[in-house]
Amino acid sequence: MNQVLNILVCDENQTFFRYFRKTFPEFNFSFFSDEKKDAFLIDKFDRIIFIQEGPIEEYMIFFTQFEEKIPIIFGIYERRPIPAKYQIILTTNVKILYLLETKKEISNQLKEYFDNVVL
Repeated sequence: MNQVLNILVCDENQTFFRYFRKTFPEFNFSFFSDEKKDAFLIDKFDRIIFIQEGPIEEYMIFFTQFEEKIPIIFGIYERRPIPAKYQIILTTNVKILYLLETKKEISNQLKEYFDNVVL
């Protein structure tokens, strides 16, 4: 029996959030904004997809709070390595999603991550 994943998507302009919901209807995607009305219990989610909108140093607090609790898929727009000074270690809990690919390639990347969980 397949596990249904609950996935929190942090995507400022909701473009990828809408795309992921359309492409993977078998999963439960929730949109997160930092407005106070969106009070989520983070631990109810199986994954977090975080779309980088600004410099990585703005997100370090986020990663230190959640990377050990919930696996994070970090969407980036460049294929440059993340500088070591930011100490984001790509482990089983942090994966990179390259967003400058075609929609099909982005879907394939996500499908690979999801297939490893929902076998």
